[in-house]
Amino acid sequence: MKTPKGSKKINLCDKKAPHNPIMQAVCVDDVCGLEVCSYAKPIDFNYGLIPQTWTDSKWGGHGDPLSIVDISSKLAKPILSICDYRVLGVIGLVNRGKLDYKIIAMEVSEANERKIETLQQLQKAEPERLDKVVEWFSQQSDIENHTSKMLWKGEIKDENVAAGLIEEHHRQYQMLVEMPERSEEYQYWMPNLSFFYN
Repeated sequence: MKTPKGSKKINLCDKKAPHNPIMQAVCVDDVCGLEVCSYAKPIDFNYGLIPQTWTDSKWGGHGDPLSIVDISSKLAKPILSICDYRVLGVIGLVNRGKLDYKIIAMEVSEANERKIETLQQLQKAEPERLDKVVEWFSQQSDIENHTSKMLWKGEIKDENVAAGLIEEHHRQYQMLVEMPERSEEYQYWMPNLSFFYN
């Protein structure tokens, strides 16, 4: 997780720093100088990223890992917490001209308990919950106040589309790891390949 449920602070993966830590986003204000960036209103879900994924700007992506929207019913999770998830769908946005996907997921233990395996089952169980997630993203602007546009007319695509996007963006990450010159070009810190194979 990078931003707990109920928070307004914008936390990002620092791609330039070793080991890619989660850091608070900082904005430059003409009056106040540097200040911590915040969303317009608190988020109603735990918000994180999927490790070892990357949305390659060469293919229209925004140059970050895929985001994950945790709609489990549990309270706020601490930053850096790791969970097992069942992927249920995906929201698509265009953010400053770049593709930006938000993977909808629920903790496996809760999904099993509630017998939720598909987006259709989730929509039947909690239609208003998903509507609120779409509404939140449709109303947000990024840290420089550029408004995002919804893909697919705001429709949430199902678990099969989401799984395909995760697989594709994992491949893009692997390509980045295997081509150090590209990670240098995009200023994305990567472990030495010997980290994986020795």
